[in-house]
Amino acid sequence: MPGQCKRLAQRASLGLARVGGYGHDSSGDIFFAFSTGNHLVQGRQTVREVGSIPNEGLDPLFHAVADATEESIINALCAAETTVGREGRTAHALPLDRLVDIVESHRAGSRSVE
Repeated sequence: MPGQCKRLAQRASLGLARVGGYGHDSSGDIFFAFSTGNHLVQGRQTVREVGSIPNEGLDPLFHAVADATEESIINALCAAETTVGREGRTAHALPLDRLVDIVESHRAGSRSVE
């Protein structure tokens, strides 16, 4: 249902926050969701039956949206290559060999706080 799609799209910001995003004023973050669940024939003037998930059943989908957003960002960062742009400005690719060590040390530090 439209309201449920809106609620799902809002959960993308949780995945963004997991990787350090804060949604600053100039971020340009846009999240949207759509459904392919109900196929309605246009122009029919009859009562239509539609199906939806009860609101209390959305929690697993909220988790999935946050997880998928986080993973998409990490995948994009890991796939990025060093690029030289305007006026010779260089954006370096992440050093993937060091990234594993950084993530593991961060996770170990998180466990010690718990």
